[in-house]
Amino acid sequence: MRLRRFGLQLCPVPPDIYVCMISSAHNVAAQGKYIAIASTTVETADPEKEIKPALDLLEPIEQKFVSISDLFAPTDPGTESQIFISRTYDATTHFETTCDDIKDIYKRMMGSEFDFEEMKRKKNDIYGEEEQQ
Repeated sequence: MRLRRFGLQLCPVPPDIYVCMISSAHNVAAQGKYIAIASTTVETADPEKEIKPALDLLEPIEQKFVSISDLFAPTDPGTESQIFISRTYDATTHFETTCDDIKDIYKRMMGSEFDFEEMKRKKNDIYGEEEQQ
């Protein structure tokens, strides 16, 4: 998967524009065809103009679909109700903010940060279980 992040040096209007392109190599398009997703967080009344720098790079475009989605966030942390709700996916195409959201939900549920060190394999770990001595 090709992923390119266009920052402020290319686009005069923040925020960043994210472009993800996939093809037949990913079994999602016919041979010689590509599917590209250009996304950003909309800040004006003309969202298509906001992603124009990315669309220009993708020319020629055979078919285009434009979709705008609202962003939602939980209004309650869920610690009392025990109902934990995630945020809406945002413009990022690599799910970094989604991963941050999952870690945040874990912390609200468990009361502590997720310990990634516990997930690391040990030197003598063969099948996911530490060898018993």
